[in-house]
Amino acid sequence: MLRWPVMGHSVIQASWFLVIAVQRSASGLNMIVRTFVIALAATSFVTAAMAEAPATGARVEGYLDKGAVNAARIIAAPPVDDDPYDVADWAAYRSTRTLVVTPRYELATTDVDEAWPVVVDGFSCALGARVTPEAAPHLFSLLARAKVDLGAASNGAKDIYKRHRPSFGNVLPVCEPRNGKSEAGWGYPSGHTTRGWAVGLFLTELAPDRATEVMSRARAYGDSRVVCGSHFPSDVEGGRMVASTVVAMLHANQQFVADLAAARVELAAIRKAAAPLDAAQCKVVDEASARRPW
Repeated sequence: MLRWPVMGHSVIQASWFLVIAVQRSASGLNMIVRTFVIALAATSFVTAAMAEAPATGARVEGYLDKGAVNAARIIAAPPVDDDPYDVADWAAYRSTRTLVVTPRYELATTDVDEAWPVVVDGFSCALGARVTPEAAPHLFSLLARAKVDLGAASNGAKDIYKRHRPSFGNVLPVCEPRNGKSEAGWGYPSGHTTRGWAVGLFLTELAPDRATEVMSRARAYGDSRVVCGSHFPSDVEGGRMVASTVVAMLHANQQFVADLAAARVELAAIRKAAAPLDAAQCKVVDEASARRPW
């Protein structure tokens, strides 16, 4: 089966989302939620490759110099065994296992796919408009470059602290496949949260009138990692700190500032011409992310 070389999740993994949705439909899960999950899965088939896979041999460069962010020092060490923060982390993990086959768990499942078109589409209701790579090439180019900087920072801290994910060593349910990454990959800080919080900050700057809605969705995006069972709350908080630092540093880069300005023009045009979104789908997202689920 075909795999795109630099996608956050491959076409194969996108098909997993569709299978999960179909399987859960047999258990009588709410039809609106299933439709929302399947719609996002279909998006990842068509658009993820366009936005995430550059021309053969091309390499996406970040905006920042290598080693510009010492994320490990910024977030400090994760909680140690049995301290109050560690106890709270494990309590959140155990309590959120009860959310399986709920709308909130479905939202966490859709939030697993880290391809930029899928991530940005998850902010559609918050923005009041659907943003695609075809309509916003400058925005998605900016995201591709920023992803390099965000990943370098968060992965650097992960490699230093080497904290296991909560799903390691147990068989409690998680919303993504148990494979080498989810079982053995380091969890502190959360890379998904780092990227999702950064997207929220970018979109807030581009559409400040939607700041409350956008950043509420960005918070819920990170919370999804706890609901999924892939991260502890402290992993998520660390990811937000890393993202805030990287985004602040990006504003000192002239090329980033120019790209952001071009993206602002794109987003303004998209929002001006935007068709009404599906109110039922947006209600699912709004209700699922209205409060912290632990």
